[in-house]
Amino acid sequence: MSAVNPLVDHLFRHEAGRITAALTRALGARHLELAEEATQEALTRALQTWPFRGVPAEPAAWLHTAARNYARDQLRRRANWQSKEPAVQQFLESRGAGGAAEAEMDDTLAMMLLCCHPAISAESRVALTLKTVSGFSTREIASAFLTTETAIAQRIVRAKRTIGEAGLEMELPEGVELPGRLDTVCDALYLLFNEGYFASHGATALRRELCEEAIRLLGCIAEAGYATPARWALAALFHLHLARFETRVGDDGRLVAFEEMRAVHDPAHMRLADEALREAMRAARLSVWHVEAAIAAAHCAAQRDWPHITKLYDALLEMKPSPIVRLNRAVAVFRAGRREEAFGELAALEKEEGLRGYSLLPATQARLHEEAGNSGEAKRHYQRALACAMSAPAREFLERRLAEAGN
Repeated sequence: MSAVNPLVDHLFRHEAGRITAALTRALGARHLELAEEATQEALTRALQTWPFRGVPAEPAAWLHTAARNYARDQLRRRANWQSKEPAVQQFLESRGAGGAAEAEMDDTLAMMLLCCHPAISAESRVALTLKTVSGFSTREIASAFLTTETAIAQRIVRAKRTIGEAGLEMELPEGVELPGRLDTVCDALYLLFNEGYFASHGATALRRELCEEAIRLLGCIAEAGYATPARWALAALFHLHLARFETRVGDDGRLVAFEEMRAVHDPAHMRLADEALREAMRAARLSVWHVEAAIAAAHCAAQRDWPHITKLYDALLEMKPSPIVRLNRAVAVFRAGRREEAFGELAALEKEEGLRGYSLLPATQARLHEEAGNSGEAKRHYQRALACAMSAPAREFLERRLAEAGN
């Protein structure tokens, strides 16, 4: 059993979106909930049967088949099975046993475009994408949006209702509609990558497979012919972060403080980042992704130029005013030597409703007060941070910092 659960979890992250997208394409978007239900049922059956019967030789194919059979059985109980059966049969034949044959357009990309249809409210598009394509829980999405699980659940319900009522389907949009929907898809991929780079909940703080999935899905956009300088900049940002991924933990496997990260970078991702940046710089004007990639590149330097990084955050804040950007800028301001200004900004951010319960705000305050020699303030903010939700490794890290601040 212990070996099966991690495997199913891994397959859920890698296959759930593909299974749901393939079934939705075959059955029609109004059957999106059935496609999700079939996917969940396949994964549940895997957990129930594999520990006793053994893991099949092709586990991903097994899941695709189980989901397909469940959807077929459910539709047979409904009056419209006859009208849907040819579509299902074509779906089965086109993908064979493993569900991997080429389609006119990647099913996952098609599903993402459906989730980002303009008929769906802007606040619901990214949430639906993360839920349907990437298998995020409402809790994980709520953390990404700095809002409540109830609010996210309501957004997802409204989005699915819109798909059914408007008769939307998985199809490639045309004309002026496409760029906006692809931009929303990229917003979803940005959140997906962030959840992998620093998980909001769970037993692990770093989930590389989510980062790699974000890169894969961004690649689907490029391969379909929709690469732009801004999207190349986003690709560069992803690769620059992944180049430092392994330095997030020490030799003991535990999270390390930002300033303790080793100056070691994955050469393969640095090369891919350089290639993406060359394409990104063909832009007539810079995007948010360009500035964020520039900040990530500055962090990869052997010696960080904090005044320069602060100026980059100033530019980013003008383009993307948000509490998170202000929080990150405050750290740069502090390290550039403007400590009182940084502490003032952090104190002002405590009044931001969107950051309530966000552990990184008090954790950042604690660390900077610790560096400034304010041990009492450091301990107080570490305790505030530990009252927030976070992953188990992040909690262990903060508990360790609190203990050290008390000495």
